[in-house]
Amino acid sequence: MKKLGDKILKNIGGVIVAIVFLVLGLIVGAIYQSKTPVLIDEKIRYSELLNWITTMSIGVIIGYYLKNKYENNKIIKNFLLEDLKNISVQLVTVKSYCFELRSVISFSEEQRKEIISQVNVLDKKITIFLNLLKDCDSSKHLEINETLINGLNSLNKKLTSDGLYENPIQQFYFDEIMSESSKFEGEVRKIMLNIIRNM
Repeated sequence: MKKLGDKILKNIGGVIVAIVFLVLGLIVGAIYQSKTPVLIDEKIRYSELLNWITTMSIGVIIGYYLKNKYENNKIIKNFLLEDLKNISVQLVTVKSYCFELRSVISFSEEQRKEIISQVNVLDKKITIFLNLLKDCDSSKHLEINETLINGLNSLNKKLTSDGLYENPIQQFYFDEIMSESSKFEGEVRKIMLNIIRNM
């Protein structure tokens, strides 16, 4: 929050400095013009015409390029955020499924397969996100890849530990899953904020 406040203050300071220079420029221009009579040249020189066309063309091209770049960045950011939402939704699905099984004394083979299957779906969603991020921003990919893979591995370790096969299932097995998945959710949200602020 403090960084955001500092950023806003820097932007406001920049605007104030720009306004001060604009006002000074107007004053200096008015003083200079009052002492020098204005002469109107009615001739059009080819060099001036070419200069004017070149300036306009460069302005249009740069404006178009910047607009396209901004639009492309916005689309990519939306794709990345959508992928992160899908990861978050899948995390909640895994957590909810395990929470519903808290009263079970022991897992059936079908329930074990469902837990493993849901972790595999989560893994695929993370892979899709990381592949897109790698194509868009390799430096961000390096820092985010490790966080997501470590979070997935930790959660997978808790889910597929010996507790999955114990009979009866110990209560701490579910507690560890809830704790690990909540921690992983927190990491995913931090990544979302990072992308919103810095991309």
